[in-house]
Amino acid sequence: MATAARVVPSAGCAATALWLLRQAASYASLLLHDKQQRKTICGEKERWHDGDRSLENNCFRVALVWPVVMWLAVIVLLAALAVSCLLTGRFKDSGFCGVGNRAKPVQRPTGPAIMRDNRSKVGATVVALSIAQAAVLLYAMVNLSGLALFAHTYTSLVAQLAVLIAVANAVSFVVYLRSDHLLYAGLFPWPLPTLVLVHLLVGACEIYYSFFTPATRNVPIVGRNASLYANTLVVSTLLSAIILLTYTRAQLRPIFVRPPLSPSSAAAANPQQLEYSPANDDVESNRDDDEATPLARRVGQKPEPLAETAEFNVSWYSTLAFSWTNDILRRGTAHQLEVTDLCNMDESDMPVPSWRRYLRHRKPGRSLLVTMLITFAPELLVQAVLSLTASVLYFSGPFFLQRILRSIEILGGGKVNGVGVGLGDLPAQKSIRGAYLDAFGLLFFTLVTTVLTNQTLWIGCHIGIRLK
Repeated sequence: MATAARVVPSAGCAATALWLLRQAASYASLLLHDKQQRKTICGEKERWHDGDRSLENNCFRVALVWPVVMWLAVIVLLAALAVSCLLTGRFKDSGFCGVGNRAKPVQRPTGPAIMRDNRSKVGATVVALSIAQAAVLLYAMVNLSGLALFAHTYTSLVAQLAVLIAVANAVSFVVYLRSDHLLYAGLFPWPLPTLVLVHLLVGACEIYYSFFTPATRNVPIVGRNASLYANTLVVSTLLSAIILLTYTRAQLRPIFVRPPLSPSSAAAANPQQLEYSPANDDVESNRDDDEATPLARRVGQKPEPLAETAEFNVSWYSTLAFSWTNDILRRGTAHQLEVTDLCNMDESDMPVPSWRRYLRHRKPGRSLLVTMLITFAPELLVQAVLSLTASVLYFSGPFFLQRILRSIEILGGGKVNGVGVGLGDLPAQKSIRGAYLDAFGLLFFTLVTTVLTNQTLWIGCHIGIRLK
């Protein structure tokens, strides 16, 4: 059974990937080499010539580039899923083919505790949004008229991908509902958010070439004056962005927190906290004159079990925004923190596992520096990639700011490259949309750079704790 659980899903994914690869190669070869078929699909006006293959050509972009990109994305994901299923088995910690690998096993702590698990709400929201997106695209596919065949082909392909994502989301959500929520890792298999991301990127690129190029600067984007194809493209892309953001809010596993204490309850549970004198209690300390705090454990007092850290079981959004620390911060503002308000450190940050990890890489004749580099190679590699990406993105601020200033100069009737530009000129109309797009890019990449920098520093904190 264990072998079948590994081979059957892997074989299914591999066979589907090979079939899609054959279909994509056949379709691309047909459009690239059969001029008559190209004329049939694109029409006489939109068809491209062999020496004129540009993304600004509607038929080349919509009929060839985007379908091939989506097919290749699905093929790569299926191949990766096949390898993952073959290596990890069909289920790993009750997650499909390794989903939720970042999650840590969780147990209900002793004493009063509140379990938080938002996966039911997030899953229902994702399924509803996926069905809405599929319905919008199917409606557009049926009602689009007056467009070339390549537009119908592209809309049909995107609609099929949306239906596939909606069905996969629904099946994954049903599997979660029928499982043991305490043991189930993750919510949706990792290829689904990746497919939605590909769908979003293709839609965003199509929006740019459909409304922000010099040839399309006057095309209505959305509203009554816009075409059904334009409205569908914008709505579908926005739904993809919302679905992707909703994916990031799903927890990997439940987390447990202590119930909040009112000030009166905290005082009743710890009466000595109101008037505390070190002379009246023996406090565990290395020196007699050390200051006693509420977090100092008294001699002879049995320590109460703590809840596990929520860092590795929260959602990706909470991990990136560090919102998993909000609970202890709220407790600190409500009353003096007690030991029971804290949580255990993760096992990977504890001294004994870190020491054993170091011993596995310590060899005779190997220097301490090389041993440490090998021991923490995974963390250092991730930190290096994040640091390099953040360093490159730091240049996005001056880049977009220069473009915004250029747009302001154009709109103000100044001169660009020695040529006067007025408000009624076409470049001004182009710069209005471009300025909004550049402002959004400045905001987006600034946020991304900040998140990457904070994650780099946080990984460094983990490395420092394990070194100590």
